Amino acid sequence: MIALESVSKSYGDGADALRDVTLTIGKGEFVCLSGPSGAGKSTLLRLLLREEVASAGRVRVGDLDLATLGRDARQTYRRTVGFVFQDFRLLADRTVFENVATVARVMGVPRSQQWRRASGLLQQVGLQHRMDAYPLQLSGGEQQRVAIARALMNQPVLLLADEPTGNLDRALSLEVMETFRAINAGGTTVLMATHDLELIAYVNRRVVHLQHGQVVGDGGRP
Repeated sequence: MIALESVSKSYGDGADALRDVTLTIGKGEFVCLSGPSGAGKSTLLRLLLREEVASAGRVRVGDLDLATLGRDARQTYRRTVGFVFQDFRLLADRTVFENVATVARVMGVPRSQQWRRASGLLQQVGLQHRMDAYPLQLSGGEQQRVAIARALMNQPVLLLADEPTGNLDRALSLEVMETFRAINAGGTTVLMATHDLELIAYVNRRVVHLQHGQVVGDGGRP
């Protein structure tokens, strides 16, 4: 489903965030990206979301070459991808419910289905009682759970997560992993970046190790 072919990403300061990365991820896999801060994990996810374009090489998802997508095609593609950002990216002037339901609203989903789906996801992440609150009224952990619910709203075929449990305690982190595993069991491909080795061991799926922008290990399960 995902194929990176000799992908490099450089920035204006000359730093290489990724260097000659070749990686294939099959449809329906759950893959953990591990590595220290600055290893290139977030950059790889941004390339797959098509927020950025590779400096060299090719990034493909399904039949799509992401570098060649025009504006409309990018928007269509992103509707098939869920992304849990490290910095949440919630809308401060919208309630918790509105933040989650906005994805479906943009896609033209009927209001009754928006309510049912958003309410169910907020219950799944333990925030149904805060649906009328605003992001700044929530703790960091609560904001992150809203972001997870929002990422699942469009029932994505690909779910990308960048340190999705960074602000959660251990018990909630494991609950989030169970949610991700349930989504994966339904056929969604999941690619999660984390430096949490205990969480990686708990997930017990394929692990791709990055260091200094390069793949230094792709050895299956930990």
